[in-house]
Amino acid sequence: MKRLGVIGGLGPMATVYFLQLVTAMSDVKTDQEHIPIRMQSIPDTPDRTAYILDHSKANPLPTLLQAGQRLKEQGAEYIAIPCVTAHYFQETLCREIGLPVIDLLSETVREFQRQQVRKVGILATSGTITSRILQNALEKEGIAVCVPGRVQQQQVMEIIYDQIKAGKPADVERFLEIGCQLKAQGAEKLLLGCTELSLLKRDFGPRLTKDYVDVLEILAQAVIAYNDIPVRGETEGEKHAE
Repeated sequence: MKRLGVIGGLGPMATVYFLQLVTAMSDVKTDQEHIPIRMQSIPDTPDRTAYILDHSKANPLPTLLQAGQRLKEQGAEYIAIPCVTAHYFQETLCREIGLPVIDLLSETVREFQRQQVRKVGILATSGTITSRILQNALEKEGIAVCVPGRVQQQQVMEIIYDQIKAGKPADVERFLEIGCQLKAQGAEKLLLGCTELSLLKRDFGPRLTKDYVDVLEILAQAVIAYNDIPVRGETEGEKHAE
C-alpha cells in the first residue's frame, strides 16, 4: 500500500471532506486495507488566487514546497492536493519535492472524456479561471468550455470566500442561477472546480443534480485507483442526491 501525502488546509473543511471521501469511497472491508495517510495542514499558506492575480502578493509556493518536503520525510510516496488553484504550481511541486503529485487536471479531463462531454461550464476561483489551468487542459483534448461573466464570477468568489470559507450559509440559489446561465451557453456538465464548492454538493446534494461534476470526488477516486483499490460504485454526492 502506497503512503499518501496530503497538502491540506487550503481550505481546511474541504480537506476534511476529501479525507472522508477517500475513506468512504475505498471499497475495503477492514481498517488495515485503507490507505495510510500523512498530512500537512497549512491554512496559513498565502492565498493562491491573490498571488495568481497579482504577483506582488505573497507567493504560496515556498509554503507548499515545505509541506511537500515534510511529507516526503514522513514517508509519503505520492501527493494529493485538495485545492484546484494550487495546481497552478503542480509541475514545480512535483519537480522540487521529487514525488508524484496526482494530476487533478488530467484526471478531470479523463472524467469528462469518460462521460463523452463536449462542453463544460467551469465554476472555480478567479485564480483558477484567470490562469486557465482547467480551460487549457480541457481544450487541449477537444472539450469546449465556458465560464461565468465578470459579475457572475465575482458572485462565485463571494460564495467561496465570504460564505463557505467564512463558515457562513452559502447562497445556493444564486449559485444554481449561475449554473443555469452556463447551461444556457451550451454546457452539458458543470464542474465544481474549487474544493470549497464540493461542500455545496455535500450539503445540497438533491439541489445539485448530476449536471454537476465534483472535482474533489475525482481526486478521491484517483487516489484510490493509485493504490489499485476498487472504488465504491456510488459517490458520496450521489448518496446525498437520493
